[in-house]
Amino acid sequence: MFSPAKILNAFIALLTAASAASLTLQNRSPFPICYKVEHTFGNVSTNSICDFAPGLFVNRTQNITVHPTLDFLGAFTAMSMNGTKGSRHEFNYKFGTDGQNFTWYDVDYEMGMSNSTFGPVDHRNRTNGLPSLAGERDLLAKANAAWVQVTDKSELLPHYYYLDHRATGNLSVIRMDKMAPFAVLEFFQMKANLTGYVGAGSIHDKVVNPKSKEGKFVAASDKQTYQVSTQDMEIIAY
Repeated sequence: MFSPAKILNAFIALLTAASAASLTLQNRSPFPICYKVEHTFGNVSTNSICDFAPGLFVNRTQNITVHPTLDFLGAFTAMSMNGTKGSRHEFNYKFGTDGQNFTWYDVDYEMGMSNSTFGPVDHRNRTNGLPSLAGERDLLAKANAAWVQVTDKSELLPHYYYLDHRATGNLSVIRMDKMAPFAVLEFFQMKANLTGYVGAGSIHDKVVNPKSKEGKFVAASDKQTYQVSTQDMEIIAY
């Protein structure tokens, strides 16, 4: 016969399981990845050190599931074993709840780029009904598809550190960091239409002309924050 205490404990365990958030990290890339974990609120368990910060090491072909606290607000940045920064995966349970299980999230390329997607485990649509997958499985292929459509490359050709076209005329390597010039940001965000932040969106107290090149860029960036009605998410690296 179950005692009242056991029944209560079982009920609490059931509620906890039902409300627990999860983040699954799948590594389908040919290399190990260490995710640098940064958070303003909340917490999550880690198993390694990445870029002098707590992180999660995920070997090639490995899957790991962790359970961030429901007040989590932070990011997982993909790091290669040589310390190169890849895509930053930002998500927000703390201010996405509103009494329900919502997640705000995005993929950010401002400080680095790597092939990955980010979205709900069950692939449900966003709360606005649109597809929920952020990120890109093949960034170079998407950039090249846009590159060949650009008739006037005069503003882009000098920036071969970010858009390396020197071998064949097509892009062989693409990069991003905080020093990238606006022409590069505009190419990635507006021409290649990468599904993620390439530059900052709207900034408090900064007014831009919505019809200007910068205004159109900011509007495109603002569309990169997604919301889904679940807190079970996954990042898949390719």
